[in-house]
Amino acid sequence: MTVSGPWSVWSSTSGDAAAGGQAAAADFKPLAPEDEERARFGELDLNRDGWLSGSEANGLRHYDADGNGEITLDEFLGGRTAERTLLQDGSVLPEDIDLFELLDSTGSGYISGVDIERGGVSAFDADGNGRVTRQEFYQGRAGLRRELEARAAAEREAEARRRRAAGEPEPAPPLDKVLTPKPGLMIGRVLTPAGQPVKEFTIEFMGYDIDQRDPRIDGRGSADANLIGRVTGRDGYYEIRLPDGSFGFAASISIPGEGGPKRYPLRNADDRQTIDYIEVRRSGNGVVKNMVWDPTAGEIKPGG
Repeated sequence: MTVSGPWSVWSSTSGDAAAGGQAAAADFKPLAPEDEERARFGELDLNRDGWLSGSEANGLRHYDADGNGEITLDEFLGGRTAERTLLQDGSVLPEDIDLFELLDSTGSGYISGVDIERGGVSAFDADGNGRVTRQEFYQGRAGLRRELEARAAAEREAEARRRRAAGEPEPAPPLDKVLTPKPGLMIGRVLTPAGQPVKEFTIEFMGYDIDQRDPRIDGRGSADANLIGRVTGRDGYYEIRLPDGSFGFAASISIPGEGGPKRYPLRNADDRQTIDYIEVRRSGNGVVKNMVWDPTAGEIKPGG
């Protein structure tokens, strides 16, 4: 007994159950992909002549490798394998296949005539012959996705530059999202000891040139620290643009409060040590630095 559908074929290994003529669910086992495709070919080959032709081949003519109008089992299996590969590597999305089938109203294996205008895919006709083949359609759709992604990325970067210029905080990513480096930036979270994001804060970074050693400051660079930047953060997240090269930095945080903001030291989220000096190398690659604000650590007094 065989139960089949457009994409799923199951086979019974023990025949019908004696009780009601129905095979037990436990008797059904999924077929391997090639066996499933062979069964699908058998379903489509309505006249059982060993190949697909005429209306049997509607929507499948791109599998006809030799173009003789007949799709053999080998051609069918090869086409299905190639299609699965494209889906698996992301070159083609399932909706690409569905949309092509919808626009190919004649089942000819290409989009032409009014279907091109209806689908707005004239730009996909790479060779200008008035027909959009399946390959041209897939390549066009992939190119359109890349273009849209690039445009969205450029818009996000422009908005980020605008926010940085205006001193506005960056939107905080979800707390369960692992942060990854952004080129040229130091990013990170500022959390309480309980792991909760600090709602609103200003974080300040002082940088030291580590190319010039000075023993008076325990391995830091020049004794003169320069302000790398001061940015406002919100919901436990900050971003700050880094200077080029390698440097060390000290960080502190200011929290709004009665009588004005209060400044506190920050701790490294990994080892909970106070961040009074950390070296950053290859800043162009970007740095992720998560920190902890512990109000019990004591306020940094003015001049400290």
